[in-house]
Amino acid sequence: MKLELLTDLTGYQKEIESLRQEWISETLSCLDLDQGLLESLDQAGLFEYLIQNGVDIVYYPKFGGSEIFFEGELVGEWGGPELELKIDEYNKYYYKVLVEYWSISNEEEL
Repeated sequence: MKLELLTDLTGYQKEIESLRQEWISETLSCLDLDQGLLESLDQAGLFEYLIQNGVDIVYYPKFGGSEIFFEGELVGEWGGPELELKIDEYNKYYYKVLVEYWSISNEEEL
């Protein structure tokens, strides 16, 4: 799937990160995990819980991509954002952001 976002030149990283976190949550919700526990744990507890249950989330900071593995199997992939500089009718610059992604949650919708 592809995500397209129009955003200003500052703060776009927070918007992309927020969407990536939402995608991670949606992907984890499709796995056989205790959803209530996922939502209630702090970051350290969540990390430990995911490791104990065979979930590995890999982040590639160089290009902003992620992969999610469950019991060694790839269940989701978030490509790094592609930024295209645009200019509007008022001569203001903005970014058109494209992100390709997939997960088992998307496959269940098909």
